Amino acid sequence: MGSTSKPCLPIIDYSKAKTDRLAVARELVDALEHGGFAYIDNVDCFEPWELLKRAEWFFSKPDAWKRKVATKNYNHDPNCKNVYRGYFAPNPEGNSYKEGFDFGAELPYDDPIMKRTLLYEHVTWPDEDDDCPNFREYLQKHHDNMTVVSKDILRMIALGLGLEESAFDSMIENKPMSTMRMLCYPVRTGPHPEAAVGSDGKKLHCDEHTDSALLTLLATFNFPGLQIQKDDENIAMTEWLTVDCRLNSLVMNIGECLSRMTGGILKATRHRVLDLGVQRISMPFFQGARYDADISQVFVGDKSHGDKWITDPTCTTYALWSLKRYKAKSNTEYANTELY
Repeated sequence: MGSTSKPCLPIIDYSKAKTDRLAVARELVDALEHGGFAYIDNVDCFEPWELLKRAEWFFSKPDAWKRKVATKNYNHDPNCKNVYRGYFAPNPEGNSYKEGFDFGAELPYDDPIMKRTLLYEHVTWPDEDDDCPNFREYLQKHHDNMTVVSKDILRMIALGLGLEESAFDSMIENKPMSTMRMLCYPVRTGPHPEAAVGSDGKKLHCDEHTDSALLTLLATFNFPGLQIQKDDENIAMTEWLTVDCRLNSLVMNIGECLSRMTGGILKATRHRVLDLGVQRISMPFFQGARYDADISQVFVGDKSHGDKWITDPTCTTYALWSLKRYKAKSNTEYANTELY
């Protein structure tokens, strides 16, 4: 018999947006005001098991094979110039123990934006074989689908906040800096470093953090381990809530950027991944804004005190702010690079 226990996160049926958009918009805002996370069900063209097959194919390859498509920090080729997109290897001493492959929308090489910021750089794709002949094509299709879905969700969030649906469009419509990240958390073979221990003493695969971008859509592939720091009257801030596996759902949350632009009304919730002693694979999509988007504006709340949401008044465009956040968070995968 199936479980009748109450889901730990709100469940939002995305398909209902076709017939009752305002109701779904209000559900989204309610979830982001009170917990910051939600399950998103019934997303068209989301095929988790097809994605998982491609992730397993990639991460099963030898280390030397993966490093051919790595960023320069992990690549054995001295001619590699990538510092942001590509493969990164696990760091046994870091605060997170994971390997990953990052990619995004590919602009033409002569696009002027390519000269303005490293955050649009092209990725080197791996050689495919008979076991996975359409790796690149399928992942790019998934990236494009998540882009459409995340932009639509952001429009509904605006609607649910009482704004025009187009309130965020100028930031996300023209070449936004979004990233698809394919992640594997391997089984540790060495001692567990002190840096990867949670505030409550739990061993972690990924450290406690908030996301930086506007919106995150996460495919968990039914792997357990994700926890969120729940902020409500029933659970103390020092306690962590385990996010239950939910077949065929995406897990949605927002980042610091959108939280700031809504005056803190919407929550960028801290979360982490427990180290359960088994391999875990996931695939988050991070919807960013255009590199030069003005993120100093506050759309709702007390706008007269909007400046309190800007930690650095000289850094009000999305690209510069993102780079400063990466540096402040000491992201393991970007350590010792020219990204900053």
